[in-house]
Order: sequence, then C-alpha cells, then structure tokens
Amino acid sequence: MGDLEKAEKFYITGTSLCHRCISLCLSDTPTGTGSTSIKIYSVNPTTKGPQNLLGSSITIPTNTLNAAAGKLIKYHFSTSVPVSTAFFASFVIDQAPDTVAVLSSKEGCWSHDSLAWEKESSSGWYSMYHAWGGSQMDWQFSL
Repeated sequence: MGDLEKAEKFYITGTSLCHRCISLCLSDTPTGTGSTSIKIYSVNPTTKGPQNLLGSSITIPTNTLNAAAGKLIKYHFSTSVPVSTAFFASFVIDQAPDTVAVLSSKEGCWSHDSLAWEKESSSGWYSMYHAWGGSQMDWQFSL
C-alpha cells in the first residue's frame, strides 16, 4: 500500500507515437476523489526500469471508474508521445491508498528482465520480480 505508480514495460520494433493507452476496468470498487492517469517513461539501460518521463495522459477522475466495470478506459495524451524499442506505461492514482489494483504480464513472458515495476512511496522504482520474492509472474497490487 502507498505505492505511487505501477508500470509495465513494452517492447516494440522501430519507432512509434503513443496517442492513448487503454485499460480494462474489471471491478466497480474504486473510491476517492483523486484522479488516475497514464505516464510514459524511457527505459534505464542499467537498471532496466523506468527512467525519464516522456509524457502524461489527461487525467480521469477515480470515481468515474465506478461506472466502467467490464469496460475499456481510454487515457488520451494531449500531445503524442514518441517511443522506440522499449518503454514503460505506468498507471497513476494521485490519492493513495485507494481500492484500485493493477495486474500485468502473463505466465511465461518473463525472461530475467522484469516487465512490471512499482514506484514506492519513497519515489524509488523497484521491479516486481525482485520486490515480491522472485516470482516468475509479475503481479502488480494495490496502489
């Protein structure tokens, strides 16, 4: 609890522009008066974790997720974010703790390069693989 962000690493071929990110809301329990957003980060070549902030989406009030159970939520960027090779998309809630949980990665996609990372209340980034005891499946829990 108290984490600030949860991030998932994506690999692409070439370069592209990120116009929006889509998430799936599976429950109708988010509460609070805060907001959610998506941030895009570059990859740190040494730690393999998030490094420089490349862009942030327009925020969405957390309480609007209550009406979105089972639906896709679109987070739009006012300016397209250029990405290449690898990048992170992070889910942010500005009022932690909340009742939102984030799940990422599927069994078997891990290859000693953690795809899921969390930004803890200390503002440090930690791979879910190392933070949660070396589990092969990267799970992301409540913010």
